[in-house]
Amino acid sequence: MNLGGPGFRFEDRRAGMGVPPRPVGGQGEYKGDELWSNVVCGDFDNDGFADAFVTQIYDLPYAHALLYRNVGGARFQEVGVAAGVRVFNTYGAAWADFDDDGSLDLAAMGQDGANERGDKEAKLKPRLHLFRNPGAAGNWIRFDLRSAAGNRIAAGAQVVVKSCAGLMARQVEIGTGSHGQQNDPRLHFGMGAESRPVWVLVRWGGGLSQFLKPTPETGRTHVLIEPVRPAFSIAALRAERKSSLEAEIWVEGTNLEGRAYLWDLDGNGAFERVSGVPRIEAGFPSPGPRFIRVLALDRETAVGLEACVVADVY
Repeated sequence: MNLGGPGFRFEDRRAGMGVPPRPVGGQGEYKGDELWSNVVCGDFDNDGFADAFVTQIYDLPYAHALLYRNVGGARFQEVGVAAGVRVFNTYGAAWADFDDDGSLDLAAMGQDGANERGDKEAKLKPRLHLFRNPGAAGNWIRFDLRSAAGNRIAAGAQVVVKSCAGLMARQVEIGTGSHGQQNDPRLHFGMGAESRPVWVLVRWGGGLSQFLKPTPETGRTHVLIEPVRPAFSIAALRAERKSSLEAEIWVEGTNLEGRAYLWDLDGNGAFERVSGVPRIEAGFPSPGPRFIRVLALDRETAVGLEACVVADVY
């Protein structure tokens, strides 16, 4: 788990989240975590928490894929048999809503079962499985990003959605895993019981960001075209200690007057403060390094630029 800025340390919390480590086998014995080949994530039940489909390799009776349902963001429950998606000896998989009904479906290559070691006549062959999701109870929203430049599907762009459950982020990916499978490049968010229009920030890359106005409705796919860069620029974000646990933070650039400035002062991804000038003074509850981000927006188009800095507060 990524613990966030400014250090961006990771912590292994697998054992406490319902996915215990499994010992690998000795020489010539294939079992445990060494069978895991790929993992693809998607919110198949639209509850707002990303679930995980894990593929397992080798033609063995226990080498079947696993579907981990995210139960509330802190634990996972394996539901592969109940969901009808148990596949054996599979190397890759991908999520995509192939029938556009708002629920993610699953494609996975593999066998319907394991072969007996001595039976050479009735070999089970791998085949492509296309598992249709019969429908999730939760609401959803989806974004189809398009770039006017050479990067036509806006690979690397990120969408952040804020709902009553908190912040969710998805990134446009091209290929994942050891066998290069690709999820649907459209970014799908399960919204649970949320049915109101939601707060959405799109990070297109190169510092270019955009708040969607008006706020988009749930239950729909929204096609987004990369906007023109705004008529101002950011050279750097600076921070300087003023006094104990206080700092002055300012933006350097050109044509910065008349913009709206949104400030994330604790690195949690949410903007807690808004100003009409590119310079603020801020107090902090404790000493230590702080990951600070600013988003400068054109007031009419809601298109802007982002910058960040790590500041030492003491």
